[in-house]
Amino acid sequence: MKEILTPFFAALSSLSFAQAGQILTSRTPSPPTLSIHIPLSIPKLFACLNLLCVAETSYHRRTHLSSSKSTSVAPSSTLFSSYTTLINELKQLIPSLDGKSTVVSTSLPLGRRSSMGLPHKYQASPPNTHDDDEETVYYETLVQQLILFVQLRMELLSVYHFFVLIGTPPSKISTYDKVLAALDTLAKKFIEKISHTLLQQMKVNISSEVNALHSLVSAQISISRQHFKDSVLLLFSASNTLKQWKSTHTPSQVLSPSSSQSLSNLSSGSIGLWPENGVYQFLGIFLSALIAKSALYFYYPLKERNFLSAVVSPPSTPNYSQTSSSGLLNIGGSGSDSGSFGVFHSLGRNIETDYIAAIALFVHKSGASNFSVVFECKGSPFSKLGYSCISSDPPTGINSFPAIFSFPKEPPILEHWPTLISLVMQNDEELSTQPVSECVYFYDTKLDTSYFINRSDPDVFMVAIFKEKKKSADGQIRDFMSSISRALRNVDIFSLLKNKGKKKKKKK
Repeated sequence: MKEILTPFFAALSSLSFAQAGQILTSRTPSPPTLSIHIPLSIPKLFACLNLLCVAETSYHRRTHLSSSKSTSVAPSSTLFSSYTTLINELKQLIPSLDGKSTVVSTSLPLGRRSSMGLPHKYQASPPNTHDDDEETVYYETLVQQLILFVQLRMELLSVYHFFVLIGTPPSKISTYDKVLAALDTLAKKFIEKISHTLLQQMKVNISSEVNALHSLVSAQISISRQHFKDSVLLLFSASNTLKQWKSTHTPSQVLSPSSSQSLSNLSSGSIGLWPENGVYQFLGIFLSALIAKSALYFYYPLKERNFLSAVVSPPSTPNYSQTSSSGLLNIGGSGSDSGSFGVFHSLGRNIETDYIAAIALFVHKSGASNFSVVFECKGSPFSKLGYSCISSDPPTGINSFPAIFSFPKEPPILEHWPTLISLVMQNDEELSTQPVSECVYFYDTKLDTSYFINRSDPDVFMVAIFKEKKKSADGQIRDFMSSISRALRNVDIFSLLKNKGKKKKKKK
């Protein structure tokens, strides 16, 4: 029996799903010596392992996220149901567990779109140990810890479903605090309880995934709240976790924070490709998107440290030849060693990320007098350089709406700020709930100035200012505002999850 299970779990852990399936079908196990207290059914166990192999294949290829036609259903309902069935089948292998209901609760509330909760209240009880029966303990522990593993998978399905909802129209402003709270509990609830020898590499895989997700979601929150130091450390942590995860399969050099202090070393190219692991590939894209976002949100701290020259095009000299169809520009060269963020080849497409050069190009083409990204302090201290050696009081008045990026003038002309602040406060609910394709428009007759405003994060908004009257439906302006907002809200990268596995329809 062990001569089959050992290579099976080795193949499953290395993501060689076809090989794992062949091991189950090509080898006939010899009857194991088991205690009469646990009548373990070998055919049922193999059926469970085969279902696990199929489910893990779908999970790592992410095809389950594009299988649902409706976003109002539970997270990845087909795969969720497969994992639920697997848990029930595994419980039937052990009489002490069979018949116990799997209690459904909601650890990650996602509103009416995700009514199905997660079965986390059931915890595997200690195995029924019997004197001189190591075989019984071995297999019973394996089954119980497989149940824990599958429950953890179901928790992660809910997280990815949350991402899918962000990438699905109308793509409204989202906060990530509930996702982070859910991820905070997974290590103690599940990962630390997995100790079986056959599951160690699977434990490494899922632990790496959870840790990387935790760092990335934490970084998203910190970036949006202007926590510069925390954001940089979290991005380094996510990069290290992904590289270390890959190194457990293919040895490679792992980046340490002391080896380089440039954000350019955190690209998806620097963590390498891993085609068999779609989850890893997506997390690499998420990392790269957050790095690009931080280059815009922390423009002044990075400029002060001379980091920007390595990772973005100077805003005064945009490279117009690299313009993409959406109006945003690609950062760096075409290879993974371009010395910058690089072009993301993970899923065979480019991710538009050079916000600074894109804004410069937009201002050049549209005739905007100014484009600013503005942070709302809301009673929190703020430092333009990203940190302060002394404690300071929160800014007040117009200073509580500092521009964290402004082009072409630094700082922006503050004569517009009273009008701008008034517009944001009057339209706060609309800015927070409107779809990514919409923006607030206002024409000030006294200043002969047009304003286009939309929000990229709960505490961050963007404004394009024109010293002339512009039409509220100006296509060029609205397309760009929508495009950059989609990217900053992570709509574009999360939509990759929904579109994964979908085939383009052939034109007749």
